[in-house]
Amino acid sequence: MKYQMPYGTAKISITLPDVVKVRELVLSEQPIVKYASKRLLTTIEKPIQSKSLENLLQSRNPQSITIVVDDHTRKFPHDKILRPLLTFLKDKGIHKKSITILIATGVHRQPTSNQFIELFGKNIVDNYTIKWNDQANSTYKDYGTTLRGTPVQINSIYTEADFKILVTDVTLHYFAGFGGDRKSIFPGVASAASINSNHSLVMQGIYPGQIEHNPIHDDMMEAAQMAGADFVINVSLDAKGNILDIHSGALKFAFLKAVKKYQNKCIVPIQEKADLLILSAGGHPFDGNYQQSMKAVMQCQNAVKFGGKVLYFLKGENGIGIPSFKEYLDKFPSSQSILEHIQTHDYQQGMHNAYYYRKFTEEHDVYYKTELPENYVKNTLGVNYVTNLELTVSKLIQNVKTVYIIRHGAKMMVR
Repeated sequence: MKYQMPYGTAKISITLPDVVKVRELVLSEQPIVKYASKRLLTTIEKPIQSKSLENLLQSRNPQSITIVVDDHTRKFPHDKILRPLLTFLKDKGIHKKSITILIATGVHRQPTSNQFIELFGKNIVDNYTIKWNDQANSTYKDYGTTLRGTPVQINSIYTEADFKILVTDVTLHYFAGFGGDRKSIFPGVASAASINSNHSLVMQGIYPGQIEHNPIHDDMMEAAQMAGADFVINVSLDAKGNILDIHSGALKFAFLKAVKKYQNKCIVPIQEKADLLILSAGGHPFDGNYQQSMKAVMQCQNAVKFGGKVLYFLKGENGIGIPSFKEYLDKFPSSQSILEHIQTHDYQQGMHNAYYYRKFTEEHDVYYKTELPENYVKNTLGVNYVTNLELTVSKLIQNVKTVYIIRHGAKMMVR
């Protein structure tokens, strides 16, 4: 049986013999929104726990509007959501010079020129002001601290706007439970100090697909509410990027409606764990660097037995991820060494990624099909580097009873 594994913008074919028990783990098919712009207009005319967007604009008469959008590490359909939103604003008398599009990069690097075009299209890039959460050069407004002591410092491009709109996707997140809504503000347009403090909570545990009793989510929501948003557009997507639904309205309330509807649709139940897991995050943009592709690992590692084998398709054309993540992988060879370091040092961005990465590779026999350097994969990451895929697959399937295939791991969770 042949399987096409997403790898960057391409696919790599693997063949498994019929004698091996193979199951592909996929999400159940869901009806998709066929006319996205029509659905969008319906939701902004009849939003959740909010006046309509038109009424809000009429009553506020804003002179400046900031629209926060997802960055290049997400696969958001801006052509189907942002473009009609900008048209709507134009039709309501809002001049494009009054609008700033702010990319919620958090601590991610800025998009390249090509990625700007890929995200928004040339027409939007040429006609609108586009900024990003530039940690080196941005100024931040201080709102104090959350109940957990997290400093809330938000990009002044956002805080100084007369009217603030969030446009984002509600998808699985391995420690925040779900993306969307509050994450556009926090960490999306927050300072590095704020993000570090919030993400330090990850060392207490990870919560894929869970927002109840999730301290990371609670902290994010509290911080986002301190900064506020005037209108939110939450878009639920399937593994292929199709729109499942749109929930627009008030911060928090529209998000909770979206999560309630989406939560059980992104879980794949299993009765037993496999001896071998063959995994892809879903290709571009989910495997651009290793740090981002960790989300698929954290959400799907429950599919394989402790001590089981994992063949991971990770292109990694952009390297490891943020410098601090690479620094911790270079410096600490085990999860225990990272824990010991954390006990005597302040948390730094990238620690949690490095810690959970080390735990994953310590608990499984891992093989990477990747463009990351072979020497780095073997010596620093401490996993097997695949040079000959056919031979590796032949080796891995020996003495295994069950094999799971996951081709879109960034968009699902295995329980």
